[in-house]
Amino acid sequence: MQVIYDETKQKLPIKSWCPDPDASTLEQAIDVSNHPAVRGHVALMPDAHGGYGMPIGGVVGLYNAVSPHMVGYDIGCGMLSCDMARELEWVEPKIDKIVSTIYRDVPMGFNRRQAGTAEVPAFLLENLQDIEEVYGSDSSFGSPLEAVETQIGTLGGGNHFIEIQRDETNAVYVMIHTGSRNIGHKICTFYHARAVDFCEHNKIDLPNKDLAFLGLDTKSGQNYMRAMDFALKFSYYNKLAILEIIRDIFDANCTVCTIQPPHPHVIHHNYASIETHFGQQLCVHRKGAINTAHSQFGIIPGSMGTSSYLTRGVGSTDSFFSCSHGAGRKCSRTQAKKMWSVDEFKTAMEGIHYEANKKTLDESPMAYKDIDDVMGNQTDLVRSVRKLYPVAPLKAQ
Repeated sequence: MQVIYDETKQKLPIKSWCPDPDASTLEQAIDVSNHPAVRGHVALMPDAHGGYGMPIGGVVGLYNAVSPHMVGYDIGCGMLSCDMARELEWVEPKIDKIVSTIYRDVPMGFNRRQAGTAEVPAFLLENLQDIEEVYGSDSSFGSPLEAVETQIGTLGGGNHFIEIQRDETNAVYVMIHTGSRNIGHKICTFYHARAVDFCEHNKIDLPNKDLAFLGLDTKSGQNYMRAMDFALKFSYYNKLAILEIIRDIFDANCTVCTIQPPHPHVIHHNYASIETHFGQQLCVHRKGAINTAHSQFGIIPGSMGTSSYLTRGVGSTDSFFSCSHGAGRKCSRTQAKKMWSVDEFKTAMEGIHYEANKKTLDESPMAYKDIDDVMGNQTDLVRSVRKLYPVAPLKAQ
């Protein structure tokens, strides 16, 4: 960890586990360090890269304030990992059929479900009022209920993925990376506009409008926190819904396990929570970072061509009990498509069940940092308990 502090530019220091943050990431972190509500310092995880307002891989505590952009558009984006209680030798002969059926049964990209075709958990149905304000004038979904019904059990695009994996003993795992879909995006968009209005109305000087915030003691601030909690719950149930589809596909295509499959682990890496740091109650924003407090379980994926890690937190007050959420991009999507060819992509995916193509070149392993380097830069934050290797990644085509 290095401390970055220039008293001519910063109000507070940056503690960085990223050994070489690029210029835009560092500029954003400096802006965050000058935020009027920030306390203590800014923490940068080893996978840090540029985002909206605060870097992805950034962690900060705000006093009596919540910033929608510091949480991010994909509220509740996170990971699920589940031991499928099967050996690779049972699964591999049917891997092509399993993969093609997952692509058929799990909507990806901008695809949705038909309203009323998926079971919606009672919690979501009982708390739709928490997002009614956001959907009041929206016409693309019609209502909060339609937004939930048509998006539960869907993956999305970008860096979201499903991956069939194996561990060192060839036990099969499934990993899912997705979030709150369009619901989280609309919540962020809606409340960021109100945060900008709040700061302008109160003549609050911000280093950047992307860092606008709402007071936690205001109605809009409290409404955002409720809407964020709804998105976190939606994201949780969304991952479980996808897992149930995958379990049914496994049961239909390979040896049925004779033991009760272990309960999946589910974590978030885009959220805010009220915690005690520096003797104060702060709203800790983790944007592309996971909680490592009290030996907490963690899931840190690599790229689609490299290993992923299941972890336990070490616990570090300097990082606000946080660590990286993945490998982290080392270049933009546009740059990736210019820098590498499909042939190089295919070489990087050799031995893995995946058809490398131009559409997903921006998600190729070359576009991401080395996951083992990332893990090596945070040994004081997290420890590995299991290493998982890719067998068959799935992404929106």
